[in-house]
Amino acid sequence: MEHSALHAAQLIAVLLVVATPLLTLLVLLPARRVAALTSATGRMSDTMLRQVARTAAWAALVGAAACFLNLTVQVAEFEGVTVLAGTDLDLLWRFASATTVGRLASLRGVLLLIAAAAAWRLAGTPERWRTRRAWLPLLLLGLVAAVAWAMVSHAAAQPRGRGLAVALHLLHLLGAAAWIGMLGQLFLVRRLLAGADDPQQVRLVAAIVGRFSPLALLAATTLLATGVTGSRFFLGTPGALLTSSYGLTLATKLTLLAVLVGGGFVNYRRVRPALLHLAADPALAVPRAGDGPVRPLLARLARTIELEVFVGALVVTTAGILAGISPPTAQGEGRLDAAQIESLLTPRAPRTQIADPATWVGSATRTDDDLRYSEFMHAWSGVLVVLLGVAWLVQSVGGDGRAARIAGWVWPAAFVPFAFFVAIASDPEVWPMGTVSPWLALTDPIVLEHRIGAAMIVLLAVLGWREARRGGNDRPLGRALPVVMILGSLLLLGHAHSSFSASDRLTTIINVQHAVLGGLGVLAGAVRWLEIRELVPRRAARIVWPVLVIAIGLFMALGYRELI
Repeated sequence: MEHSALHAAQLIAVLLVVATPLLTLLVLLPARRVAALTSATGRMSDTMLRQVARTAAWAALVGAAACFLNLTVQVAEFEGVTVLAGTDLDLLWRFASATTVGRLASLRGVLLLIAAAAAWRLAGTPERWRTRRAWLPLLLLGLVAAVAWAMVSHAAAQPRGRGLAVALHLLHLLGAAAWIGMLGQLFLVRRLLAGADDPQQVRLVAAIVGRFSPLALLAATTLLATGVTGSRFFLGTPGALLTSSYGLTLATKLTLLAVLVGGGFVNYRRVRPALLHLAADPALAVPRAGDGPVRPLLARLARTIELEVFVGALVVTTAGILAGISPPTAQGEGRLDAAQIESLLTPRAPRTQIADPATWVGSATRTDDDLRYSEFMHAWSGVLVVLLGVAWLVQSVGGDGRAARIAGWVWPAAFVPFAFFVAIASDPEVWPMGTVSPWLALTDPIVLEHRIGAAMIVLLAVLGWREARRGGNDRPLGRALPVVMILGSLLLLGHAHSSFSASDRLTTIINVQHAVLGGLGVLAGAVRWLEIRELVPRRAARIVWPVLVIAIGLFMALGYRELI
């Protein structure tokens, strides 16, 4: 879990550090030269340049911290514990100084620290940020950091074609930086773009959009081409896309990427031509550009950027998680076998009988009774998730009707026993069911993630009751619900059940199923967020996301398997 989160933080930092000088050199400075620099336009341009430099500085600083903290997390993972168990400093030093992975991670952290310092210097020196040469050192630092990332990726671990795989991965990173990274920077200055009210400012915005959109199209094409080509190194066969945890996480990323491409298509085909046409219109030279059609068009531009950046952030985060998941091997390891596939596709009612946990807790290996208990837990949790999804569907489509109000009271009440069910029964070896102390249990990554999941359920219940008492315009739960759904689902995507007590075959089927649940949850949360922000058609979205939640519950209740 921590490893996946820190991977994502590092990846976002590297992409932003590379994207910032690219955006400045290829878009902002050329647009500045094209537009007539009145005092208002100059201030707007300078504010953008200063803002993107500051953003790069903060991103690099956070990324560097994530690099060094991840070394600690990886050492803890070597010992099968979380960082709460403490850190062996001698082992940490040997890992950072004597292994290729450790040395490259340390190098990446140092490069990001230097990049942070360089970006801060740029942000504070107007005469420097207006010149092309001043941005080149930051670009070089970002590119070297990207190379250091590619050298410890799955591509670098390929037994054959390693050079080509690393080159494709590096191009993939550059494509992501030139598209998603640049979008992230434009998102942070979107208020400036949408607030242009001077004719020359509008022309500056039009020049920025006019230069960025073709670059984004080229970057998106590069990203897709290298992703498809590179996937053959990691998946081996097309069937592995749906039969391995790596493939299913990749499928989640590709689904989100399709939404991102849709947003970019709208921007390229509609917003950009309209803005360029308007900027070339002599009638634009009015005292305030907001008096005409400019303001709605700029608002639409800002909203399109918001959609692309939100989905793009999920794509990058999923990619960071993907970097911590082992791809399937050519021998079939990491993929479901035929018996497992058949079992998952055969629905079965939840178990009603289980063995006493005392008969298997403490066993050196996973026993059949242990696996039946796990299936019992997941299946009945799935039943509650189905009921939850139905209640949310009623609230989503019912408006202020009686059924929606009743559903708003019922589901938080059901969540309280659900939280206790997850917190207590998911790990019967832990107090109060077992003898292991709660604090000691938190040093186990799997137990810690179960506790975090229970805490999220309690949070939703509290927010649900609060909403039922006070009412709300965006039921259920407004923005809090998609945030919790997305974070919890990303937790599931990175929730790797790998231990010495479980066979590789068992580990594979558990991780595949968690990838299914996490992928559906991320998509449900994303649709709900986009619905609230009115970035997608609301009539369809208000049905789609609860149906995805119901699908999660049905899969858990009828299809979850460990004992094959």
